[in-house]
Formats: sequence, C-alpha cells, structure tokens
Amino acid sequence: VSGLSWDTRLKGFGICLLICVVLGIIATIVYFTGGSSSGFAILYSLAVIFGLGSYV
Repeated sequence: VSGLSWDTRLKGFGICLLICVVLGIIATIVYFTGGSSSGFAILYSLAVIFGLGSYV
C-alpha cells in the first residue's frame, strides 16, 4: 500500500466515499418507501463497508 501515490489514494478515497453516500441514500429511500428490510440491510451494509474502505 505504501507504493501508492497521494493522487491515487485521494482518488480511491473519493470513489469509496461517493459509493458509500449513494448506497446510503438508496438504502434510506428503500427503508422509508416500505421496501423489504433485507434490501435495506444489504444496501446499508455495503454502504458501511465502502465507508470503512474509504478510511483505510
């Protein structure tokens, strides 16, 4: 990991964070529109995983 440039790290951070936010918004919409709870759980879990990935 130490071989990555700062530019590459910032791009990876931005992409992971963007995916995290988008999945979180979609999960919230699914939850409040009465969608399946398993759909919400899967989307929210993926959002959390990408969120954690943006900080590593």
